[in-house]
Amino acid sequence: MIRLRSLLIIITLTICTISISITHPFFAIKRVHYHTENFVSIDQLIPYGNSLMGKTIFCVLWLGGFKYTLSTQLPAIKTLSIRADFPNGIIIRVTEKEPWVSFVGAFGSIIVAQDGTILNNPDSIVTLEKLEDIIIIGGIQPEALSGSRISSELLAQLTQLVAHIQFYFPTVNLQMEFDSNELMLIKDDRLPIKIGSLENLDIKFRNLKSYLENTPNTDRLEYIDIRVEDRVVVK
Repeated sequence: MIRLRSLLIIITLTICTISISITHPFFAIKRVHYHTENFVSIDQLIPYGNSLMGKTIFCVLWLGGFKYTLSTQLPAIKTLSIRADFPNGIIIRVTEKEPWVSFVGAFGSIIVAQDGTILNNPDSIVTLEKLEDIIIIGGIQPEALSGSRISSELLAQLTQLVAHIQFYFPTVNLQMEFDSNELMLIKDDRLPIKIGSLENLDIKFRNLKSYLENTPNTDRLEYIDIRVEDRVVVK
């Protein structure tokens, strides 16, 4: 009986100590540090961080809803970590979605992730490493890039095209150009390659690959046309 009473006293004291520690002003959040990358700015995060000011630092243990809201409002976020910086600070660290393709035009440059998320505003200045790994796309109307994501139809087309380019031409400098819903590739910033529709894309790309392997010097060509899947036309 004495042992049981002692155990209850210890448990009660432990609970009281934890409760006092959690609610004590000494552990109230007074500082928020931010770590971001390219597309999510600290200014965007500050209002969310400010909403945690004054809360206990131990709230980092139950911020699942906060993280979900933040990731929903700022879709460029891939993962979000929040950890305590005792005694009264927290650190919010953002990992962003990786750039996949870049749309260019009179509107500027808009970078899109592989899930279709639009990562930046066209008037923002973005400095990226490995910019040469991002495929450049022209000819898309600004209306298609006005939301937080590109359309599922456009995303499906790009997924197919990018996969074919990376498979058949991993080392060739190619850009995409959409013209009246017909696709064109631009090789080495100057040579148009007319693709046409997405039908028979494997056959078209195999023919193009074979032609380029047998014609290493294309400097004098005006264009390459592979819209008809059983032949390569050049001028």
